[in-house]
Amino acid sequence: MKRDIVSYSKGFTIIELLVVITIIGLLASIVISNLDSSRYKAQDARIKEQMSSIRNIASLLNTGSSYGKVSTTAYDCGDLFLSDPRMILIFDKTSWPDDNSPKCVSDGTAVGDPINKWAATHPLMTNPAKYFCVDSSGGATILTAAFNTALLADHKDCSGNVMSMTVEP
Repeated sequence: MKRDIVSYSKGFTIIELLVVITIIGLLASIVISNLDSSRYKAQDARIKEQMSSIRNIASLLNTGSSYGKVSTTAYDCGDLFLSDPRMILIFDKTSWPDDNSPKCVSDGTAVGDPINKWAATHPLMTNPAKYFCVDSSGGATILTAAFNTALLADHKDCSGNVMSMTVEP
């Protein structure tokens, strides 16, 4: 009697295993990179929402021609943002994704000047060279880093207009 030799192949070859592992690794890296960008986009949305809250609360504090608050140092927002409990919570650095409070500038040129106009900016997480800006005119926009530096140094609002003290008649 003649025996047939039958070879059975059990399992996979090393090449097949390496191909599958490579494909799984590529898919995992794509998913992880998408999760990172989604997290930064969510943090940007949080920054924009909190900055809009600053603008909305400040508009509630406005008494007509001014905010009834004064600068504690030249061109800062001083009392405007630090005397209201809602603002204190928002400006707490732990409320922000990067543990930094927004930067703020006002038209108060000296200590004790009334604040009539202000602007606040915060960097975005998806692109730290871009800043979200809100101001007392109701404006909200995204700024470049260079414009943000000029805004803070030259006391401008989000549109680039210089904030000057206005004297009410």
